Amino acid sequence: MTPFLQTRGLRHCPACGARAGIRIIYGSPPMEVYFLHERGEVVLGECRRDKSSPNWHCKVCGHRWVERAERAMH
Repeated sequence: MTPFLQTRGLRHCPACGARAGIRIIYGSPPMEVYFLHERGEVVLGECRRDKSSPNWHCKVCGHRWVERAERAMH
């Protein structure tokens, strides 16, 4: 399993509260991540990412937010 897939799982959106947050993947991910994107399981971000770039996207309201990787999955 690639590091991209280890971070899968829905999050609660801090804006609307829906459990519809999906991971934003930056850079040039492997082909398996493109398939996840086609199924709506991840969002593809830009090529470069900095510390302030959001890493989660709400499928309900469109809000994007930063969440630390250390935080436990819901």
